Amino acid sequence: MLRDGCSWLDAMEQRTHIGYRWWSREELRATGETFYPVELPGLMPDRETSGTDQRDA
Repeated sequence: MLRDGCSWLDAMEQRTHIGYRWWSREELRATGETFYPVELPGLMPDRETSGTDQRDA
């Protein structure tokens, strides 16, 4: 089901996308949900040592 604000998704994504939200690295490592790229938790900065909230950067 396509939600408002997601017109940039391709056809496959439009059929499968149900929403989006911010996930912490710890949440990604612990979840059973599918996400891409699977390496994402390892690519994310450590917010405790970086000193900034990357969402606000």
